[in-house]
Amino acid sequence: MGVFDVDSEPGPRAPGQSERWLAASVSGPTLPVPRELRLDDFILRHLSPDQEIICGPDRHDGRQLRQAVEALASMLRARGIGPGCRVGICLEREFWMLAAPLAVLRAGACYVPMDPLFPEARLAMIAEDASLDLLITTASQVPWAGGTPLLDPSTVKDHGGMALAMPPEIPDSDSAREPAYLIYTSGSTGRPKGVVLSHHSVVNFLMSMRQHPGLSPRDTMGALTTLSFDIAVLELFLPLLVGARLVILDLIDPLEIMQAIEVEQITVLQATPPTWIGLMGEGWQGRADFRVLVGGEALAPDLARQLLDRAVEVWNLYGPTETTVWSTLWKVHEPAAGIRVGRPVGNTHIVLLDQQLEPCTPGHTGEICIGGAGVALGYLGRPELTAERFIPDPAGADPTARLYRTGDLGRWDTRGELEHLGRIDFQLKIRGYRVEPGEIEVRLREHPDVDQAVVVALEFGANDVRLVAYLTPAFGREPDIAAMRRHLAQWLPAYMRPQHLAVLPALPLTPNGKIDRRALPNPIGLPRLTWLERAPQQDGKLDSAES
Repeated sequence: MGVFDVDSEPGPRAPGQSERWLAASVSGPTLPVPRELRLDDFILRHLSPDQEIICGPDRHDGRQLRQAVEALASMLRARGIGPGCRVGICLEREFWMLAAPLAVLRAGACYVPMDPLFPEARLAMIAEDASLDLLITTASQVPWAGGTPLLDPSTVKDHGGMALAMPPEIPDSDSAREPAYLIYTSGSTGRPKGVVLSHHSVVNFLMSMRQHPGLSPRDTMGALTTLSFDIAVLELFLPLLVGARLVILDLIDPLEIMQAIEVEQITVLQATPPTWIGLMGEGWQGRADFRVLVGGEALAPDLARQLLDRAVEVWNLYGPTETTVWSTLWKVHEPAAGIRVGRPVGNTHIVLLDQQLEPCTPGHTGEICIGGAGVALGYLGRPELTAERFIPDPAGADPTARLYRTGDLGRWDTRGELEHLGRIDFQLKIRGYRVEPGEIEVRLREHPDVDQAVVVALEFGANDVRLVAYLTPAFGREPDIAAMRRHLAQWLPAYMRPQHLAVLPALPLTPNGKIDRRALPNPIGLPRLTWLERAPQQDGKLDSAES
C-alpha cells in the first residue's frame, strides 16, 4: 500500500538494553492471537445466523449481515477494489454502516470512516489525503469527494435472500499485517492526520476485550458512537464475536438514550463522562445487571461513585487511537482512594520514559509509552511524524517493534496500576474527542479579523469543561464574531468549535516571549462585549478518536 514511508529503521540494541527495558515495563496478559488472522475472517467465523442486530425499527440477523457483506464485497471486487485500496464509508447510522466496513475488509481493502455530520471542507481534506479509490455512500451527489467513484450500498438488492459465494481469499499470507482501517484525528498543523491500524492489531484488541471487560451472549450492547471515532470498533464488532444483541442507536438526547436502554434492555454501554452525567441528570437509576464502560477523558471520583451505585461493574478505559482503541483498563473500586487507568490489555506493555527517553525509576512520573500488538502502522504519508512518535521498542520481541509516545504523563502506584496525570503538551480531550488546539488556532488566524489566537480548555464547574478561544484583532479590524463562527463551522466539527471566544488587546506573554496560558483571564470576568456567549450545547455523540 506504500502509506507509511518511514525511512528510519530502529538501530541496533545496546548490550543489556532489552533486559533493562523489560524490567521497567508492565505487561498485560499473553493471548494466543494468530498472526495471520484477518479481522473479517475473525468476525465472520464467529458470526451466528441468529445474531440479533437492531437499528431503530429495523431488525436484522447474522444470516442477513453475512449475505449483505458477501454481496457488497463482491460488488467491490467487481469495481476493482482489493488489496492496497482505500474505501471511504460515509453513511448514516443504519444497517449498512455495520455491513460496509466488513465488506471492504472482505474485499481485501482498507476502510476509511467519514462522519456525514462533519463539515464538507473537512471531509474533502480527508478524502484528498486518503486518496480514496471509492466512496460508499447513499448520497447521489457528493461535491466534496472530487472525482472519487461512488457506490450506494442500497443497490445491493434483497441481500436477505442472496447466497453469493465469498470473494476469493486474499492470497498474501501476511495480509493480517496490512491496514484494516485508516482513521483521522485532530492535527496540530490545521489538517487532520490519518492513523493506520492493521488487521492483527484490531483482532488482538477484540480478543482482549472479549476476556476483560468481557461480553457474553446474554448481553445487549448499545452502540452510540460515530464510525469515525475508533471506539465504535468495540461497540460494533465485539457483539458479533460473542453472539450478544447489538443495538445501533442514533441518539444524542440523554432522555432518549435512557429510554432506549430500558426499551431494548441494554446491559452494556460505552460512553464518555459527559454522557453518563447527562443520563443521571435525566434520572437514570441503572440496573443490577448493567455494566458501564467509561473512557475518552478523565473519570472523576464522584462520578465513579455514582456509577458504581447504578451498575454491577464500572470499567475505566484508556488508550490513544495510535494503539488501537483502548490500551489499559481498570475495574473501578474505591474511587475515593483515587482513579486509575489500570493495567495493559492483552499482548500490550507500557513503560514510562523520562525526558531523555530512558525508563523512569519506580514511583516517578514519566511519559506513557505503549508497545505490543496494538501499536499502529504509522501516520499516512507522514514519515517524519511517524518516526517522532513511534520509536524503537527495546522491550519488544521483534527487533523492528516500536513504542508509541502518547504525550500523556503517568505513574505506577504501589499496586502496579497506572495513574494518568495529564498531558506533556497542549492536546485536549473534550467529551472524549481528541482536540489539537493548534488546528483550531490555525483556522482562527485564517480569518481576516484575527491576528493571534490561542485555545485552551477551562473547567467552569464539576464535569463542565469548555473550549475557550482567546484572540487579538488584526490591525484596524473589529472582530465580527458571527462571521468568525460561520468560518469555523466551515472547517471544524461541532466538538472542536469553542464555546467561548474572548477578544483581548494582547495575549499575555512569559519573559521569554511565549504565550503565558496560565495568565489568560477567565472569560466570565471580562466585559460582556469582549467574549462570545456560550454556544448551544454540543451534541453528546462520541468521537476520535480518537480514543
